[in-house]
Amino acid sequence: MKKRILTGLLLAVCLGMAGCNGADVTSGKDTAEAVSSAAKSIWDSIEPEKYVTLGNYKGLEVTRLSTAVSEEDIEAQLMDSVESFLTAKEVTDRDIIKDGDIVNINFVGKRDGKAFEGGTAEDFDLTIGSGMFIPGFEEGLLGKKVGEKTELNLTFPDHYPNDESLQGQPVVFEVTINSIKEKPEITDEAVKKATDGAFKSVEAYKESIKEELEKNAVEYADSAMYIDLWQQVLDASELKTDPPKELIDLKNETIRKNAESFAQSYGMDWDGYLNQVMGMTQEEFEKQAADYARDGAKESLVLMALAKAENIEVTPEEISKATKEYVEMYNYESVQDFMESINMDDFKEYILMSKVKEFLADQAVIKSED
Repeated sequence: MKKRILTGLLLAVCLGMAGCNGADVTSGKDTAEAVSSAAKSIWDSIEPEKYVTLGNYKGLEVTRLSTAVSEEDIEAQLMDSVESFLTAKEVTDRDIIKDGDIVNINFVGKRDGKAFEGGTAEDFDLTIGSGMFIPGFEEGLLGKKVGEKTELNLTFPDHYPNDESLQGQPVVFEVTINSIKEKPEITDEAVKKATDGAFKSVEAYKESIKEELEKNAVEYADSAMYIDLWQQVLDASELKTDPPKELIDLKNETIRKNAESFAQSYGMDWDGYLNQVMGMTQEEFEKQAADYARDGAKESLVLMALAKAENIEVTPEEISKATKEYVEMYNYESVQDFMESINMDDFKEYILMSKVKEFLADQAVIKSED
């Protein structure tokens, strides 16, 4: 948990924490030259090849995840979007539960004969086959009847994330079945209500959902592929000597500032965030942050070395374009406000990393799951 949090603090560039409504991308320093001059980097004084030896980075093999979107995916997203505007009808012509039914139940979960926290509910609507409950619960209700009381002897998964004390524990659920409902049919009227009139038919909305899911699938597959390729580059590269102190200090500062920004977003003071969210003391945070700052410095040096070897640069126009995009995306009042709220070294590195990852993909041997 701590490792994931610290890695996130190192990688995150705090771009959206101080945004305000009504972005004006034309006010303040808004020329390519002005933005670029603010992005003068400590990299200008570092010769990365003195610190790192690059491994092979061309012709790397990587598998790109499938971007296929199934009809089931579309239907599930459609139901999630309109469900609150539908009314399920109670089943009156049968009393036996089957897959896909919505069953209204009361249940009490017990461990060692005692009810455990979070394991009790009344008048709960559960869709059989949804996977909402632990394995065996929904399956155990198939074939049961309305009005029936049953006991389900189950075991929580070894990696149950919601409550570590229940991981791998045998439990008994006492379940009373109150009624059965059928999933309601999705209508054009429900779609209109769910989308505030943006879509007037089920088919039109499904087509929009399909396009969005496909777009997300492509973005996720590309992101996963880029991460895989970059990790291969890092694993194949070695430090010749310790990274420059100023680079390590920059990474440490990034971690600290991002952590403080996240604490503010939680509405917590630093001590509360450190103890309750990160689960660390100040001393532990500083020690682990220093370790991750060193790793981050190595990553930056590898990035610099590869970019230098392949003449990949971030132009003033690219910095200016990206700046405007983030001003609009996060609702900053002006380019000036944006520039004052971030570390421009981090921002420039973020843009360069995007270009390098695209270069690696262009050079890679890509296999597809599709």
